[in-house]
Amino acid sequence: MTLVVQCLPSAKIFPPFNQCFCYFPSIPQNINRNFIMFEGKMMNSPEFYLWGILPMAIGLFILIKTIQKTFRKKTFLNWLFTFLIVIPLLFAELVLYSIFFNGAYPTYIPYYIIGYSIIVFGIQTFVQKKDSII
Repeated sequence: MTLVVQCLPSAKIFPPFNQCFCYFPSIPQNINRNFIMFEGKMMNSPEFYLWGILPMAIGLFILIKTIQKTFRKKTFLNWLFTFLIVIPLLFAELVLYSIFFNGAYPTYIPYYIIGYSIIVFGIQTFVQKKDSII
C-alpha cells in the first residue's frame, strides 16, 4: 500500500505553507480512519467485535428488556428505572456508533455507561421480583 502526498501551492498562503493532502489511493476517501488503521480489514478484526459490536448488542438487549419490564408492570419505580437506563444508554449507543462507524476519537465513557446500566437493570429486576413476592 502506498501513501500519496499531494501538495497544492496557494497564492493566498505564504509559500512555505502549502496545502498538502495525504491519502491512500487504494482506499476510498469517504471511509473512516478505523478502516485505514486496520488496513481495510476492520470487519475481520476481533477488536471490532469485542469493543464495538458486543457492547452495542448488550446495550440494545438491556434497552429492550427494561422497556418490556416497564410495559408489563407500570409502576412509578419501573418508569424511574427505565428513564435512568434509557437516556444514558441512548447516549452510549450514539457514541459507540460514532467511534466505530464515523471515525470519532475513542473514549471509555460508553463502556462505563453500559456497566452502570447493567447495575441499574439488575436493581430493577431485583426490586420487581421482590414486589411480586409480597
